Amino acid sequence: MLDARAECMKPTAPLGPVRVAVDNYYAVVVPELGFKGGFHGSPNNVEDAVTGLLLREGMIEPGDQAEIVEARPLGERRFQLRARVVRAAAAWRPPRGSTVDWGSIETLYADFVRRVSKRVCPYAIHSLAAYLLQQGAVEPLFFVTDVSRHAAALKTAGMVSRLLSAKPGMLEDGVVVVASTGRISGDMVAALARAGVRVIVSNHHPVLSGIAEAQRRGVALVLRSPDSRGLAVYTEHDIIYGGPRVLLEPARGGGEVYVSLPSPLC
Repeated sequence: MLDARAECMKPTAPLGPVRVAVDNYYAVVVPELGFKGGFHGSPNNVEDAVTGLLLREGMIEPGDQAEIVEARPLGERRFQLRARVVRAAAAWRPPRGSTVDWGSIETLYADFVRRVSKRVCPYAIHSLAAYLLQQGAVEPLFFVTDVSRHAAALKTAGMVSRLLSAKPGMLEDGVVVVASTGRISGDMVAALARAGVRVIVSNHHPVLSGIAEAQRRGVALVLRSPDSRGLAVYTEHDIIYGGPRVLLEPARGGGEVYVSLPSPLC
């Protein structure tokens, strides 16, 4: 596991007597895929973020990686990245449906909270950490930070894909769990699920897009319980056994239009 104190400084820069979180915009071009996109984020682990972006958009497969071949400044805190795809040497094998116990979730989240306390990481950033749960053991994999929780999820997805490239059988009998300091939206779930993550933990109440995407992709979301007295499993209850559950109806996520008009003043 990377050192949390060192990692949490990477998205920051000195500004006089303080360090401040750095927020850039990266326009991404991948000519071989005909892809153009972009993201706001910090300057650490940018290549992994590009991998995560391509995973989220369904342009590459888990185990594939993006390689930045050119970075060009476009203006103040704006950059254009030209990338190419390095395909995995071996095909990724999906998880076999392993389950995890609630005690392991509690153990890894306690470890995560200890690592990301404001005493350790007192900056305006989000943190994500990945763990491998296998045969009752909780193994920390890596720690990621970014000014944006969305970019942090892209980086995490990219780093998981890099691990899968090195160890294609890593997930055959294990479950990758990601813990986050930020609330979980649908774009984050999509990127992480495409990388092979099966459980996401966050001490925040649910976001509709996150619930809908987790239900669609078969990801277990562990979020703040409705009474705010701990965590509970909101989706894919069969993945985690022994913990508190929240039973939901299928989230409306496709086709509906939600519009809130201003109330008349008089």
